[in-house]
Amino acid sequence: MSLDNISYCRYLADVTKPWRQEHYDVAKIVRAIKGEPFKGYADFKIGKVVERLDPDHRKVATDWFVDRVAAETSFSAEDHLLCPIPDSQSTPSSTHAPRTLALAERLSERFPQLKIWDHLRFRKPMPRKVRDEELLFENFVCTAPVPSGYIVLLDDVCTSGAHARAAQRRLRGRRANDMCAMSVARTMLDPNEEVFGFRLDPL
Repeated sequence: MSLDNISYCRYLADVTKPWRQEHYDVAKIVRAIKGEPFKGYADFKIGKVVERLDPDHRKVATDWFVDRVAAETSFSAEDHLLCPIPDSQSTPSSTHAPRTLALAERLSERFPQLKIWDHLRFRKPMPRKVRDEELLFENFVCTAPVPSGYIVLLDDVCTSGAHARAAQRRLRGRRANDMCAMSVARTMLDPNEEVFGFRLDPL
């Protein structure tokens, strides 16, 4: 089962490598979207305006992502569904909404043809930073029938691709067929890779 991931910036995960300013800027985007603390600021062009991302203006990170999607991705079909990848604490009985739901809602505002299907959850709370695809697959559950359409598995950062692949397998088990993954950032190990821009990677 092939699965491609679309990303709009690359996140350097190896802190022992030399970082350029771009790497620090992406780290601020990731931490802002994840709700994690960060220091300093970074300026990003959104449309024709330069906006400043800092701890008091985290929304700029999401605005930048939506602007990049609008500039570099085409959503012409009416049957696209955004499926937010759940957080480790997002279970059927929990009121904890996936962090990625906010991304999906902003995308849906910009692209009204994109519908949100927020019914993928973990059977039980999971440890943080689990990368075991089989464990993730076994614990993913669908809390509602999967509608027909092209499903976009939405995440903030794609590292190993385990979450997206496990989600794809779970949804295929519920008769979903056409899917791709989309993330704000994709983890990279080589500091010389291009940091910003549309990229399509097979998972």
